[in-house]
Amino acid sequence: LWQKYDVVTEIYKSSAMTEHKMLGLINKPLDAMSVLVNYKPNFCGSFVFGNFGAEMLNEIDIMHLSCRHMAVFPLYFLSYGQPAPPLEPKMVGGAKPGSALTNCTTPSASCNDGQIREWVQRQTAVEGRQRWVQVEGSYSLGTDDDT
Repeated sequence: LWQKYDVVTEIYKSSAMTEHKMLGLINKPLDAMSVLVNYKPNFCGSFVFGNFGAEMLNEIDIMHLSCRHMAVFPLYFLSYGQPAPPLEPKMVGGAKPGSALTNCTTPSASCNDGQIREWVQRQTAVEGRQRWVQVEGSYSLGTDDDT
C-alpha cells in the first residue's frame, strides 16, 4: 500500500505469535515498510529470577501467550490522547518544531497521520531496520510509565 498508494501502515506487536515462525506468521517485508512497535506486556505474567528477568523466556511464554497477544489492543488505545512515550536513551540532535522526532518520539495512537508518515518515510530510507521496543513500564497496563 505504501509503495503504490502512499498509505501508511503501523504495526504493533506484543507476542511471539508474530515474531517466531513456530508460533505464527512473520511478515518481514510488511514490517520493513511499516512503523513497527514492540510492546512487552509483562503484566500478563513473566519469568523473573531475583534481579534477573529472563526476557527470552517471557517472549515465548506459552502460559501467557493469549494475554500477551491480545494486550496490544488496550496498550494501543490507552495511549490515545497521551504524550508519546519518551525514548531511552534520549534523542540527540535537533528537529523541526512539530516533526515526529520532537512530538511523536515513539509511534502511538496519539501521533497524527503526518507524524506516522514521517516515520514510514524514514523506515523506507533505512531499509526497514527501524523499530521501537518497550524498555520500561512493561509490568503495568497504563502507558504513563512506558519508555
